[in-house]
Amino acid sequence: MSSQVLTQTAPAPAGALAQLLGLPRLQGQRFGLKGGEVAIWLGTDAPEELAALVPLRRMNDGRVLGLNELETRLYLQLDEGVTP
Repeated sequence: MSSQVLTQTAPAPAGALAQLLGLPRLQGQRFGLKGGEVAIWLGTDAPEELAALVPLRRMNDGRVLGLNELETRLYLQLDEGVTP
């Protein structure tokens, strides 16, 4: 399975993050995320394509990088060179 950006209730920041990373965005309740959370599923392509994200994996699920909505917005601002 390839890497994907997941969300339940934060489509705008998840979409921006997906666009930035060049990943598909999926939205749905089946992902077990809390309101406002965005997750990145690190798939089989992660070691080569998303190597910088691999050290940020959740301890309880080594394939998921979870960010809340604020963290996602800050990440996007930092990527654009904006100081939060």
